[in-house]
Amino acid sequence: MRRHEAFAPEPYRLPDGRELIVRPIRPEDAAELQSLAGRLSAHALRLRFFSPITAARLAALERGRFFPRLAEVDFQERAAWVAQVPGESAIRAVGRYQRLSHGADAEIAFVVEDAFQGQGVCTELLHHLAAYARDAGIGRLVGVVLAENIGMIEVLKRSGYPYRLVAEGEVDRLTLDIASAAQE
Repeated sequence: MRRHEAFAPEPYRLPDGRELIVRPIRPEDAAELQSLAGRLSAHALRLRFFSPITAARLAALERGRFFPRLAEVDFQERAAWVAQVPGESAIRAVGRYQRLSHGADAEIAFVVEDAFQGQGVCTELLHHLAAYARDAGIGRLVGVVLAENIGMIEVLKRSGYPYRLVAEGEVDRLTLDIASAAQE
């Protein structure tokens, strides 16, 4: 098992020429996760959390331990990678997994600041998560996505991993087989 500390920040060039750095999350990133949530459009928040996030709800999350808990991962059962512009402290995107109770599966989730969407950031974060998850004994990543979130569904379908899609009403469940198709 590679330790997350061994993952040096890696540069990623966006199609529009901007550069991001992808690195494992750290506990001290909690405040920047909170700032990211505050910069997201209402639409992006709804697609990520499956319901509208009001200003009052966001304020309640900020007062609670929500953001510190998101930044505190053990890199075994829960892992996360973030993307930042070099030289800036702001987090522009985050991808994470949480191992499910049956051990070899983990649920994944992503959020990308609106100005960076459609630039391949989720795909880059997905490949970092998949590489680490395989080393942690995870063979499948499961994305539960609102059916209207065509962009995220396409990211998962075009990831290069074999997938199975099950429509469950308003949500789609995509299971990526990361064990059988190692992408690096």
